[in-house]
Amino acid sequence: MEETTPQSSSSCVCADKCVCADKNTCTTGRGICRTHCFGRRPLRIVAAIIAFVFVLTILAWCDRSLHLSNSSYTEKSMKNKVQAVFLTNGQVYFGTLSRNGFDAWRLTNAHYLEKSQVPAAEGSAEMKTQTTVKKLTQDMHMPEDAMYISHKNILFWQNLQNSSPIAQVIASGK
Repeated sequence: MEETTPQSSSSCVCADKCVCADKNTCTTGRGICRTHCFGRRPLRIVAAIIAFVFVLTILAWCDRSLHLSNSSYTEKSMKNKVQAVFLTNGQVYFGTLSRNGFDAWRLTNAHYLEKSQVPAAEGSAEMKTQTTVKKLTQDMHMPEDAMYISHKNILFWQNLQNSSPIAQVIASGK
């Protein structure tokens, strides 16, 4: 016959039908005490983990949307410079790059290189390729002076030196 401890108001019955008198130790009828009846402690631990994960998610979102970490420093160093933006389709654009939300970039004062065939010399039938820097707003469809590019379409970007011929053309406003 098994011994049982009378249940008090501060005791609980565990899964293996032992009685925990003080909610810390569990005594079975065989005289074995265990410390596995924790009352509501597992629920508190799970709630604390969920709250911790929730707070981390909110902090990560704030950092990403408000640019509080290293990406903010990178953007500040980009602000007064001209960038060359290389896209996955082979096109290259020049201008001032800045973040636009989570997964997009904004290129303002956008320019690109345009190649055209011109005569090598006056009266000559021989043609040569001439490359010019063209402002995006000068296109036939006259877009606004900003491009929005998905981060998936950007292969990489570089800051141009102020002495770069392209940076000088862009700075002159031509």
